[in-house]
Order: sequence, then C-alpha cells, then structure tokens
Amino acid sequence: MQSCCTLDASLTSPRRRRAGPPSWPAEPIQVGALPTNLGAGTNEDIVIALARAESPLFVQPPTFRALVDPLSANFEVRFQIYGYSALLANRQPASIGKLSGTGLVAPTF
Repeated sequence: MQSCCTLDASLTSPRRRRAGPPSWPAEPIQVGALPTNLGAGTNEDIVIALARAESPLFVQPPTFRALVDPLSANFEVRFQIYGYSALLANRQPASIGKLSGTGLVAPTF
C-alpha cells in the first residue's frame, strides 16, 4: 500500500497521556470523547492518527449578539453566540486512521 500523507497528529484519551509522552512521530492531542471501554476486557483505548494538512478544517470566529425582542415583555435580553465550521474529511480518506487492538490496553502503574 502506498503512503499518501505525513502523520502529524494523534488523538488520544486523557488516560493514555498519563502513561508518559508517546514516542510517536506526531503531536499527541488529548480528546475526552474517545471511548476507553473497548475490547473483551472493556479496558482498551483507540488512537486516531491524522494528517491535518490533508483534512482541512475551516472555522469562523464566534459571533456574539444581544436579542432584545423575544423577551421584551419582561425587560430581559437573550444573548446568542454562534459560529460556523466545515471539515473536508473526504478529500483524502486515507489521511485519517484508527489504531486499536490489545496493544492499547489501559496502562497500569
């Protein structure tokens, strides 16, 4: 299989970070939303390997506004914060990989 991308980030669970800095050729980024209860013993993590240059993420800065009309009868103001984002993940699907298996069992100290 031919390599398409250069790995530059790895998404890991916070408990994997406690085991010490990994010796992977990518910047480790802690993500609390990754499952940590996989495998037969429900103690296995996953790691997402990512080539960020091949999956561009576009983010607009947040927009803040005060809405006085919806709650004007009570002399109240509604504050709203919103923003838009887009991820082009299908540009190069091989740039995102999932690492799993028994080698990713939770570390014990």
